[in-house]
Amino acid sequence: MAIISTELITLRNAGLFLGILLVYAIFRRVFIRFFHLSNFAGPKLAGYTRYWLIKTYASKDSANIFLDANKHFGKLVRIGPNTLLTDDPEINWRVLGPHSNYRRGKWFDSLRFDPHYTSIASETDPVKHDALRWKVTQGYATKDFPDLENVVDSRVSEWIEQMQLKAVDKTSSARSYDLARNVRMMTLEIAAWVCFSEGLGFGYEEEERDEFQKSIEENAPYAQYLSTIHGLFSLIYTICSIPGMKNRMVLTEHNNPGIGKIMKVSRIVTEKRYAPDAKPVNDMLGSWMKRGLTQHEAETETSIALVTGAFPSSAAINVVVLHVATNPLILSRLRNELDAAVAKGEISTPITNAQAMKLPYFQACVSEALRRFPPITQLRERVAPPGGDTLDGRYVPAGTQIGLNAWGLQRHPCFGDEPEVYRPERWLEADEKRLMEMNKVQALVFGYGGTKCLGVTQAMMIINKVLIELFRTFDIEVVNPMKPWVDQCNGVSFHQDFFVRLEKRVRG
Repeated sequence: MAIISTELITLRNAGLFLGILLVYAIFRRVFIRFFHLSNFAGPKLAGYTRYWLIKTYASKDSANIFLDANKHFGKLVRIGPNTLLTDDPEINWRVLGPHSNYRRGKWFDSLRFDPHYTSIASETDPVKHDALRWKVTQGYATKDFPDLENVVDSRVSEWIEQMQLKAVDKTSSARSYDLARNVRMMTLEIAAWVCFSEGLGFGYEEEERDEFQKSIEENAPYAQYLSTIHGLFSLIYTICSIPGMKNRMVLTEHNNPGIGKIMKVSRIVTEKRYAPDAKPVNDMLGSWMKRGLTQHEAETETSIALVTGAFPSSAAINVVVLHVATNPLILSRLRNELDAAVAKGEISTPITNAQAMKLPYFQACVSEALRRFPPITQLRERVAPPGGDTLDGRYVPAGTQIGLNAWGLQRHPCFGDEPEVYRPERWLEADEKRLMEMNKVQALVFGYGGTKCLGVTQAMMIINKVLIELFRTFDIEVVNPMKPWVDQCNGVSFHQDFFVRLEKRVRG
């Protein structure tokens, strides 16, 4: 009986201990969800549920809503039970710095193209990310791709020739068309040639191109909505391990004409390039192969490079075109700079990237576009390290998600008066000290530290060349300046219905 009684006591103690653990776990969960960030102000709903965040993305105006949140509540705003939003450059540099202890959060799971594999965009483990970044960095750098500029020149010249054909066609349907979609397809083609030295294979079938564009525009918001529910993608990816479920749960090359098309092309190209008898090629994919990426890693990185290389660049190009074409003073000053450079023999045809970088007013137009309308507005949440951290003099508990407000950052006081106005002159009027600060803050558009965008050099080269050739070749009329486009901003800006008319420019 003594033995039985001891066992009963042991079981009772164990049950009591488990009960205490359960109560503690529930209390901790409730505390973290509702109280541990209670000293940070924010929208009322946001303190209790991520519904506010989902609703914000669903509005298609998330960038402005985040901007207003920081304006109203300060540098650190509570936008979720465990999420803060910041528009402070100092906090950004601390969180993203090369020696930061912050890690990528669960949001980055939404960037996986394959549920079972990560990429440079989605890897959250710092050690694995750094190892992969070392392998792919040289592929994005120009020294591993000596013919990069010639490749970009060929594609831009081809596109300008197509635009010239549209300009001389006097039928109304041909002369008024959606520049936004046209630019997006062009930047995708350039990205494809840079990645693997061939195009995406669309040919001239408008129906196929339209289906591709519609799929991209329709599916982009959903990943952003779902990414706000932390842990959901982990569950989805687990379900994808069940035979037959992958095509039902995520986008693949078999069920989607948009991202699926990109994934299919990437697979076909990498299969050819990794074949035993394939010859080496000096492009991004060739660089990755030399540095030891497996075939599947290369396939995944190629898909990521196509998307990240094309969509932000096309958004930036559209912003410059709209604001220059609809402002006579800006257009006149830019044209004068271009014409003077041509007269002095300082610009070749096609223009080199080095020549474009020496045009101060043009560069001011580009810098102002990236500042005023950062193409990527995703919060790219980072997780506060064990032990927490102190940001702006306030304690932030361990595990807190820190979202980065791209639009808010670019309204920093260093940019002077009326930061919401597109005004290139601010970059030419600033003294040396202020200009350095402006450039440093504006560079946060591309990230910072160990996760800074690797494709900045290529993106700027494409933006420079496309815009210079557009403005020195055409007069551009925006068909409806009162409502020039539809800006679908669900983390990445997708411009639609940007209707313009082109006329071949005649210099006086």
